[in-house]
Amino acid sequence: MDSRDLYLIRIVIALGLTMIVGWGTVFYAFGVLAPKIALDTGMPRGFLYGCFSLALLASGLVAPASGRLLDRRGGRAVMTGGSALAALGCLLVAWSPNMVVYALAWIVMGLAIPLMLYDSAFATITRAAGSKGARKLIVQITLFGGLASTIFWPLTHMLDANLGWRATWLVYAAANLAVCAPLHYLLLPSSRHTEAIEQQVAPGPLAEDAPMVGAAGRKLAFLLLATVFAANNFMLSGLSAHMIPLLNSLGLTETDAVWLGALIGPAQVAGRLCELAFGRLFSPLAFGVGATGMLIAAFGLLGLFGVTGFAGVAFACVYGAANGVITIARGTLPLELFGRSGYGAILGRLARPGLAAAALAPFAYALLIDAWGANAGLHISLIGAVISFLAMLGIAFRFGARKAG
Repeated sequence: MDSRDLYLIRIVIALGLTMIVGWGTVFYAFGVLAPKIALDTGMPRGFLYGCFSLALLASGLVAPASGRLLDRRGGRAVMTGGSALAALGCLLVAWSPNMVVYALAWIVMGLAIPLMLYDSAFATITRAAGSKGARKLIVQITLFGGLASTIFWPLTHMLDANLGWRATWLVYAAANLAVCAPLHYLLLPSSRHTEAIEQQVAPGPLAEDAPMVGAAGRKLAFLLLATVFAANNFMLSGLSAHMIPLLNSLGLTETDAVWLGALIGPAQVAGRLCELAFGRLFSPLAFGVGATGMLIAAFGLLGLFGVTGFAGVAFACVYGAANGVITIARGTLPLELFGRSGYGAILGRLARPGLAAAALAPFAYALLIDAWGANAGLHISLIGAVISFLAMLGIAFRFGARKAG
């Protein structure tokens, strides 16, 4: 193992650990603590969830600027700043004496999201490894991130039971400030030092593959890829907010629904492990087409056989594995299509429609389910899966032959 390998391992470990803490504190803690906050403060549950959607909208608005900043300044400055903002957001949630401060807290949290989570991590590792070496490292980072719910759901329950929800948010503010910020600052390369470090550990320019998409096709490719991610984010966000009551309405007991939902996390990790094991045999585009097709199959299973027994387990496994691979595609597909130049800015632009879709989905699902019943949730999910698959297929037909040739 040479010095360059050690350099990249250091970055992957730093990013992986901070993905666990970042996703755990900004995303997974909310679902556990929101009912306790509503009960303690009297704030309406709809308002609490609306503030979470507001955070995602704020993220979408600043994501393009965040990507451009990362291209200019590098991961150290951007991700350290993101961790500090997340700590401030957690502090404001812990203090929040009224609805105005609570809403402000989630706006701050939303500003932190594009600076500290996957898109910034993917851009940082790509700057360090080059486009040829980034794919495997992106998968490794997502494997860390896949542990966030497994760790932080029970951890949040435990902290809340022993300390209360306000102290729990204080602990999570400290975690972002004392764990994530130092890891980002001390172990990630700055923009000023990136080229010097690369020359020191691996003399000579890094070999790069030519982008799949030429200048004439960039607008179409971007539109199709944004459609893939927006449709998938809409479906994933809507189902995440309504999964347990939806499965309950379709015939499962609440206990069985929770158990079935719990299978999705390990299935995501399994999907990412398959990408890691077989990534050399198939392109990111091939994995993307396969994963979006699997989503259609997952909802088809529920439509044909219902949620009970083997069909329910198969749905959770197929759905989880597909989404695990699509998370990787968020980092690898833009790199394959557009190349390394301006990669952070491209991720930021792609994030905007996806985050907006994720913010709107819980409300849209609630309206549809209230109006037409639980099956409407499955129908809108299937439509989202079909749109995502067709857009991915369009990329493959329009631009895949260029790469193969």
